Amino acid sequence: MLTEIRLLNFKSFIDESIPLSSMTLFAGINNTGKSSLIQAVRMLWKWATVGDPTLHGHGSLKDMKNRNVAREAHLNLHKS
Repeated sequence: MLTEIRLLNFKSFIDESIPLSSMTLFAGINNTGKSSLIQAVRMLWKWATVGDPTLHGHGSLKDMKNRNVAREAHLNLHKS
């Protein structure tokens, strides 16, 4: 089971660690990253099972990168 996900330069997240439990609820106002967080979890699952993290209809990995970070900064998804 995932206990935490760290998003580094992913979409609106520059460097954020989100703790997870067996039942985690994401709530908040619009445009705060709830769907992006779920997308990151889906990408991790796909990467672990298929080897390719991209999701059909969501663009390339380059499209997932936070646009406010340096061009050479890496996109990283970490699970623990």
